[in-house]
Amino acid sequence: MKTELKYGLGLIFVMLLLAFIGVFIDLRTGFYIGVAKFPIGTYIFLLLGIVVFYSAFYLCIKKKRDKQFKGNLSWSQGIKTGLILSLIWAIALIFMAVSMWFDMADEDQPVPLLEKMRLFWNIQSIVQLSPVFALAILSGLLPTFIATFFLKRNSQHR
Repeated sequence: MKTELKYGLGLIFVMLLLAFIGVFIDLRTGFYIGVAKFPIGTYIFLLLGIVVFYSAFYLCIKKKRDKQFKGNLSWSQGIKTGLILSLIWAIALIFMAVSMWFDMADEDQPVPLLEKMRLFWNIQSIVQLSPVFALAILSGLLPTFIATFFLKRNSQHR
């Protein structure tokens, strides 16, 4: 659990850092082909985010295999590690979604924080956040299966 937490927090930090960098540089810059503008910066940051996401899962499962499982990794151990990392990522995305909702206040009529919390935490908002949670868990399954496939080793095959 310690390894997954370390890599999960690292993943969150790097993704937030990428988001902040993307805000500070203009990602809409691109090139024109005819009348269409292609925002190349957006695609580069999207690709970079995917590489960071998959790398975090691969490195976490690899470290867990080498340190805790002594070089052997079964499917269940790899998937369990990936699911814990996915859970950490999903919880972080829920917090990010909630903080974005609190930040989207009407600037003409500011609402106190306690009133925002009272308006937000109802059954409808929890139902609206459940797809975010489910998609975050599901998005971690593909890198988990890929990393486990490449890193799986059993002692009986040596």
